Amino acid sequence: MKNGKRFVPTYLDFADRIGSVAAGKDADLVVAKGDRSKAIADIENVEIVFRDSVGYDSAKLLDSVKARYGRY
Repeated sequence: MKNGKRFVPTYLDFADRIGSVAAGKDADLVVAKGDRSKAIADIENVEIVFRDSVGYDSAKLLDSVKARYGRY
């Protein structure tokens, strides 16, 4: 996954703004429990999501849509 994330920004000439976590770059992050290199299903163990510098608690978000959308 790491290589794919770096290729697209470079190919589209956005590497100065996105594609890695560094000071001055735009980044949305997903923090998950586990090791997805050993068990890809671990990507579903999301703890927190950062979007536009705001952290969102995934458990609270899922609770807010329970029984209204998809399998949740």
